[in-house]
Amino acid sequence: MTARAEAQVMRLASIYALMDCASVVSEQHLRAALAVWKYAKDSARFIFGDSLGDPMADELLGALRSQHDGMTRTQISNHFGRNRGAREIGRALGVLLEHGLARSQHAISAEGGRVEIWHASFITNEIDEINEIGGSEGGGDSSNSSISYPTTGIEDSQGGEDDEWGEV
Repeated sequence: MTARAEAQVMRLASIYALMDCASVVSEQHLRAALAVWKYAKDSARFIFGDSLGDPMADELLGALRSQHDGMTRTQISNHFGRNRGAREIGRALGVLLEHGLARSQHAISAEGGRVEIWHASFITNEIDEINEIGGSEGGGDSSNSSISYPTTGIEDSQGGEDDEWGEV
């Protein structure tokens, strides 16, 4: 429902730039697009909840969220009463990883072997991330946020025409 966020946000930002008759996608267009995307994502989460539509992945996510120290694959297998195979567990972990809901880390066990520990990931607010990268709201230098598009041969607002790729 909310896949391909980057592509959708760029499409929205481009539309906002066109509506402003701007030849470049600026930081304000990106911020507006991110706000619309966050609204859509929050609406989908409100309507459908945290459910992924995969019962095993949903149950595993709940188990990972309840274990703040994470879970090894053995602990995950034990959670399912040892009734799920490694392939099924791997598939469910892959679903969670693909959706950014879980992450793994490797550690050394007490016996000296490598162990994989899985943790639930907590989704952050994309707009806060952009604010951290680009400075405070409205105070960041948008000159570092540029995208290049080929020119159309149409005269720009300064009366010139650029045959090269234009910086946006």
